[in-house]
Amino acid sequence: MTTAAYQDGVLTITVPVPRAKSGTTTIPVRHGG
Repeated sequence: MTTAAYQDGVLTITVPVPRAKSGTTTIPVRHGG
């Protein structure tokens, strides 16, 4: 399951990564400037 959360101008996308120890990878994406 892929989840995305938007807070304080930052979109954080969490995707499952089977080979990662934590099982997920969190990718912060900043919008604006």
